[in-house]
Amino acid sequence: MEEKYSDQELFDKLVAGEQITETIETSRGTFEIKYPLGIDFVEINKRKAILRGSVAPEMFNRAEDLDLEAYATLDQVVVTSPDWWKKLKSSIHCPDQKLITDLYRRYLRHYEKVQQSISTPGPDDGKGKTQDDDKVVGDGPFSGVTYRSQDKGTK
Repeated sequence: MEEKYSDQELFDKLVAGEQITETIETSRGTFEIKYPLGIDFVEINKRKAILRGSVAPEMFNRAEDLDLEAYATLDQVVVTSPDWWKKLKSSIHCPDQKLITDLYRRYLRHYEKVQQSISTPGPDDGKGKTQDDDKVVGDGPFSGVTYRSQDKGTK
C-alpha cells in the first residue's frame, strides 16, 4: 500500500477487483503481498485443510493451527517473490521459520492497515435519514413503527 489512496478510492479499487499490495524487503529477497478478498480466505481455508491432511482440525493445538494459518495465508497472498521461493511447492517447505514469521506478521499489518482504512466511515452526507429520526412511518403496514437511533436516550 505504498501509494496513497483516499479511503473511498481504496474501497473502489478492491470492489473493482484490483489488488492492493505492499512490497516487503527481507534479507532473503523482495516479496509483494496482497490484501486478500473473500475468495482468498476460502482458498486459505481449503489450503489449511490440505496441509492438515486427514487429521481433524481439533487434533491441532493453537500454535500448530497458527502455523498452518501462516503457511496457507502466505501461499495465497504472496504475489511476487524471489526465484528461490517460487521453487517451493508451498511456504511450508521454507527452511527459514524466522522469515515465515516475519512475512506473516507483516502481512497481518498490511491487512489491518487496509481494513482500517476501508472501514473508516466517511463524512455523514445525511443519506438514508429523515429530518426527524422519531417520525412515524406512514399509514401502511408499518404504521406506528419509528426509527430510533441506538444513541438516542442513552445519555
